[in-house]
Amino acid sequence: MPPPKYKKTAKSGLALLVGLSMILSACIPEPENPTIQLSETSQLAQVRDWFEANKTKLRLPDRGTNFRTESQELILPFFEKEPDWDQFHHYYFPDGREVFEVSLENENLYIPRAKDAGASEEDVDYFQNILFVKHPTLPKFDPLIIRYYPDKNTSNREFTEISYEMIDGKWSGWIDLFTYDEHYLMGYKVSEGELTHTRQMQKSPENVRKIAVGSENKDEAIHCYVVATDWYDGRTGEYLDTTHAQTCEWQRGGSRSGYGGYSGGSYGGGGGTDGPGGNCSSCYDPPSLNKPNTFLDFSLIQNPGTIDFKTATQTEIFLHILSHLKMAKKNGKSLDIRSIFSNIPLYGTNGAPINSGVAKIVINGIRYEIFFEYGVKSEWSKIKSFPDFRYKGDNTIWDYYLDGSSSLRGATFIIPNEVQPVFLKNFY
Repeated sequence: MPPPKYKKTAKSGLALLVGLSMILSACIPEPENPTIQLSETSQLAQVRDWFEANKTKLRLPDRGTNFRTESQELILPFFEKEPDWDQFHHYYFPDGREVFEVSLENENLYIPRAKDAGASEEDVDYFQNILFVKHPTLPKFDPLIIRYYPDKNTSNREFTEISYEMIDGKWSGWIDLFTYDEHYLMGYKVSEGELTHTRQMQKSPENVRKIAVGSENKDEAIHCYVVATDWYDGRTGEYLDTTHAQTCEWQRGGSRSGYGGYSGGSYGGGGGTDGPGGNCSSCYDPPSLNKPNTFLDFSLIQNPGTIDFKTATQTEIFLHILSHLKMAKKNGKSLDIRSIFSNIPLYGTNGAPINSGVAKIVINGIRYEIFFEYGVKSEWSKIKSFPDFRYKGDNTIWDYYLDGSSSLRGATFIIPNEVQPVFLKNFY
């Protein structure tokens, strides 16, 4: 059976996030392939300057001498990280945070032991990038390390072809997230563009052991421990299983070089100095991330409820809004987009009244990228539930006007003509 086709119907990435407010104004031309007119290199220079000034401070705080032996947290040996500033992606998360994803020059890679049976580590190229997430209020760019492990040669990609916000429909493998100082956060399993599993890894302290080595330095040893991996369904979050695998590392002088110490409930989300009430522009507070933006099967939910805007992907946001619009249309009501999300920001990207995104949808076995935008500012978020249709070339444009207006649009979906009947069947 041949692999599904991949349809790209709109430009993805930064191009879709430029000129957002233009699209909602009835007196300004339509958003066909917006042009990029940003001085990305000067913006990246700010990130580089901040990193050079603060890279020695990007460690989580030490929590005491006993932490390293008692914690179950998986922490890897630290090594210096040098970004390749000539290779970068520039995009925005759904909540409007600006992101630079930069290639890392270092070849030091951690290969998780708990991988699919039969996966060959020699047949594919592993690579890693560093994500600089701009803090929403402080002049800082909190970094995370992202590592991609393709499952097979067909998933190997050049740097320009893949990013955390651009997982294509043919890519399969693992995506793992780490803090800058190598605390393991979360892993995602992707199968041909679909997120199928998540995993969390920790050490099993009862299995930690040291193996002495023949060396003049009697303090040297090989430190071995078992990594416990908890597996979850990538779509529902349901717990599936826990597996165990042994891993070993070199230990010198009684402690592992470069280890930090951190314990607590979660990373990001305001738990550190830069959380609510904090004002430290150089302290390291790992940012929270959405799941990687991958393809989902097209489906609407009968009772969609409320979802967390901060953790939803662009595709999930798109399907959630469309599901609520269908329910509101059925009840003859308008829809306030702000009411169907928790943690939704007051403004969109760069202070605009709207956000935009690209939904990655599988329809009849074919993968599509669908451009959409929606109001987040209060005055722009309440929209009529019945769309007006316009046809432009290969696309049908669904316009949702602001409640009480016949000229200002609070949401716009650009649907490929070939799948317009599928959307109509599900929506009406």
